Amino acid sequence: MNNKELFKISKYVYTESFLQSHLDTSGANVSSIMEKMEKNKRYIKNQVIFTKIVMVLYVSFLILLPITGYMQIEKAINEGISITWVLFLGGVINGGYFLFQFAYLLMFGMFSSTGLFTGNIFDWLSTLPFKKKEMNKIGIMTLFRFIDAQFIALMLIFPLATAIFTKSIIITLISLGISTLNTIFSFNVLIILSKKFASVIKGAEANAKGSNLTRILFLVGYLTTTMFAILGLQFLIPIINPLYFQEPTNIALFESLNKWISLVPFPLSGGYLLTSFLIGFNNIELLQVLPYIAGLVIFALIDYFMLKKSLKIMNDVMISRTDSKTQKFKVSTVSDVSITVVSPIRAYFERDKSMILRDIQSIIFILFSLILPWIPFFLALEPGIGFDEIEGFGIIGIIYCIMGSIMIIMGLSNIEKTGTTINASLPIIVRDQVKARLKWAYIIIPLGTLLPVIMRIGKPFFWDVLVIQVLIAIVSLLFGTFTLLLSIRLFGKMKNKYVLANVQFRYKVAKNVLLFAIDLILMIFIIIGFVSQLITRNIIEFTLIIFPIELVLAIFLYFVYNKMFPKPKKFD
Repeated sequence: MNNKELFKISKYVYTESFLQSHLDTSGANVSSIMEKMEKNKRYIKNQVIFTKIVMVLYVSFLILLPITGYMQIEKAINEGISITWVLFLGGVINGGYFLFQFAYLLMFGMFSSTGLFTGNIFDWLSTLPFKKKEMNKIGIMTLFRFIDAQFIALMLIFPLATAIFTKSIIITLISLGISTLNTIFSFNVLIILSKKFASVIKGAEANAKGSNLTRILFLVGYLTTTMFAILGLQFLIPIINPLYFQEPTNIALFESLNKWISLVPFPLSGGYLLTSFLIGFNNIELLQVLPYIAGLVIFALIDYFMLKKSLKIMNDVMISRTDSKTQKFKVSTVSDVSITVVSPIRAYFERDKSMILRDIQSIIFILFSLILPWIPFFLALEPGIGFDEIEGFGIIGIIYCIMGSIMIIMGLSNIEKTGTTINASLPIIVRDQVKARLKWAYIIIPLGTLLPVIMRIGKPFFWDVLVIQVLIAIVSLLFGTFTLLLSIRLFGKMKNKYVLANVQFRYKVAKNVLLFAIDLILMIFIIIGFVSQLITRNIIEFTLIIFPIELVLAIFLYFVYNKMFPKPKKFD
């Protein structure tokens, strides 16, 4: 068969492997995804397109880091800043760009390519009369379908941006060569680690704890890179740019650093080589460039050996029809079964914990709710947003903490998607379910809000910051409780009761828009009221006004909660 026909066949393998990846990482939401596929035939295709678009946007947004650095290099040289310092800073910043570019590809690529490396996708293909060489081609073409948009973005966006800014053919060709080496390296690592990750996901039933821990650790890295993409560059660029003009006194130390760290093949050699050409050979010696070229030659050799290993992995995946590792299962007997009597609330809580650990979406939302409250504390390190301006800190703090409370409610709502019709029809005490669900929120929200305060221990304004965070934690709890009750009112209303499940499907989009609009309007009013009092009053007066208001709102929400979920009647 010719390559064109093989490429068409690879489309079916790609679609199936993407679906397998989607199901493997969906945890407790497998049935929900299958339902979406039944309702929308283009669901998987839309997910494929969305994944590619997001990756390209992330890489495109990241290009701001080296481009703004290019401008600062030219200004710094014109102002007489030491070439040693400019070379060091430019090399490290360009290297940082390559490193984050690599991290984005790894985080997004491993999610979508897991199904390809389990080996099961090629089982049906191996029953067809394909030669081994044709099978290898189909495997490579399938992998290319996974990385085509990312490949183009990684290869071309950086050289194109360099060409537009520098208008130099030589520097553009150098950036293209560096970009090619980085792209090959990134995809080699992606193949190797995706195979490892796929084996963990595939063995989830035999080793649930290891699989869950791997998912959580992986998601921490995923969220770290995502938060950097969303917020990091916004505050990192204003901090980095002035550094070009802050020449250190011990410049001799950086001369030594430039000689040694520029030999690091990835990501620094390429960053140093590109920076040296941007500085120009009228300011830098030609011999000084040789270590950077040597580092890139070593990098090319590493790419070559890693490529051989990656191709071997692909070959093993395609020819393996069954898992070589036999999993051992212990046969359970009656004596192995033990019954523990617990309260209904604890039973629901433990059930939610079991489902959350298997549901990547819920883990993401919960981790976001824990990460967001830290942002104001890191922003406070930037001049102009520090703790000398408590009002500014209060504004940022309440915004991110309320966003975190919304995240936790969304994450907890995601786990109630399987068997909702059956659960809603059973004589379950919904009040206990809601208590168990709120228990999660009432643990995570205060933990996420108050834990960052440890950064201020022993520093000025510690007690003011602590009081503000306690009041923000209470506001976040009230806001999260309100969002949960409103969501149940819109989607869980039955004839004679409310249930903790989505049973009302009419006007679903309109209800989601209404929920978002109400939350947004309420959040704006809360922020305006909170901040206006913080600006006009000292911390004691502020507390004496805000806390009673929060107490009244808490009593009101408790009344609504009892109204929606009354206590069960006791019969003698």
